[in-house]
Amino acid sequence: MTDEEIASDPDAQLKLLQEAYATKDPDLIDQAIYRVYYARRDAKHGLSEWLDEN
Repeated sequence: MTDEEIASDPDAQLKLLQEAYATKDPDLIDQAIYRVYYARRDAKHGLSEWLDEN
């Protein structure tokens, strides 16, 4: 699953977070939370398009 898919699909975000919480591993949970957060933030600010241009 790409960051673009995560950023644009709430169901993908939920699935990623559910899978992380199911492990009960704090590090995996943190990674999932950060991945969703940064994917959404980057999409909101158009950062992925900016990186594609360079």
